[in-house]
Amino acid sequence: MLNQNKFTTKSQEALAQAQAIASEYGQQQIDTLHLLFALIKQEGGVVLSILNKLNIQTGLLETEFDAEIKKIPKLQGPSQETGQIYLTPYLGQVLENSEKEAHKLKDDFI
Repeated sequence: MLNQNKFTTKSQEALAQAQAIASEYGQQQIDTLHLLFALIKQEGGVVLSILNKLNIQTGLLETEFDAEIKKIPKLQGPSQETGQIYLTPYLGQVLENSEKEAHKLKDDFI
């Protein structure tokens, strides 16, 4: 189980934005696509800075991510109104691996 206090402020913001994106698209699970979409849109974030230095058109990326996220099934019916959103197992594994990498680098935060 991941400790939310181990995340930097920017990481927490990205995860919150990923949750908001999933909710906006009517989806009950947060997947890696949601997190990546949040990261490329995050002002002042490392990912956006790297993409800009590589002269990658983030607008095009955003369009691509939007199209892919729309392919993820939407939650419909009464359970949609509960507001509960879960991490997919794959995103959970990505976050756990991030924690392991931070530990290897002797960093306290993800």
